Amino acid sequence: ISFLINTSINTLDHVKLLVKSLRQNLYYNNHEIIVFVDSDNEGTADWLRKQSIYFKDLKIITHKLKPCVGYSRNNNLMVELAKYDICSYLQSDMVISKYYDKNILEELEPNCILSATRIEPPLHGESETTITKDFGVDPNNFNWEEFIPFAELAKQKKELEYFFAPFTFYKNVWLEVGGYDTLFRRSREDSDLLQRFIHKGVKIKQTFKANVYHFSCVSSRGKNWFDKSNEEVQKRVELQKIADGIELRRFIQKWGNFNHGENKLIKLDMDLVITEDRKLHPMFLVQLEPYFSRVWLRSQEERDGLVS
Repeated sequence: ISFLINTSINTLDHVKLLVKSLRQNLYYNNHEIIVFVDSDNEGTADWLRKQSIYFKDLKIITHKLKPCVGYSRNNNLMVELAKYDICSYLQSDMVISKYYDKNILEELEPNCILSATRIEPPLHGESETTITKDFGVDPNNFNWEEFIPFAELAKQKKELEYFFAPFTFYKNVWLEVGGYDTLFRRSREDSDLLQRFIHKGVKIKQTFKANVYHFSCVSSRGKNWFDKSNEEVQKRVELQKIADGIELRRFIQKWGNFNHGENKLIKLDMDLVITEDRKLHPMFLVQLEPYFSRVWLRSQEERDGLVS
């Protein structure tokens, strides 16, 4: 397997825990592990280089650009660079369970995108796609001793038709759909990719035979995003909400509606012609626009009665 991991600022403690789980919980020791350090304010790349003695094939990607390359672009790049036919993406705020690699290899099928199951602290509420169990919200206080046996007991012969990280796939399946659409920089890239998988007839599968612990939303909302008393953190959360709205609008412009794989979306090529717009609030038009290919309004000459 080529394991693909991306990380950015303020996540070194999470990366250390993920690397510990890779060292101790992988069944095979000959995987390729690619880590894309997109921005680095904690010496993450230097720390990772010191870990190369524990892995047969650890590759670290860095860059000198001031802005981030971005989640979508760096994932696509890692897939292109991966040397094995099977790729497996892990977020930096995850901890793999015992024999995670063996479990996903047993469940992966051709023409399939395979998601493992997340075990998460109770920050989002219950869901049929996740297992809620609190082993810590801070990587420095993670309850490793209790997580390992719990994760084994949580494995079961059950699958759903659902997609989220962490996921595993054959490289050719990713490349055939074009990977992530890099127009989506802050969110909705997974939902967009999922639609293209559905349109290509790729099997969508979540297995409960493999699982990870997921600290939840660290990559998108930042470290300690759930801390309501931290003003700096909450500013980032508010910015992410604005970004989510922008990305949702972009998604609807592309697909005509929004869902996360519940059904195939097909945007109709429709025009919206508004013949009387004097009383319409501008924001009403802004909200309508993404659902149509083109929106037609009267010209200024028509409004002034100069032409009919």
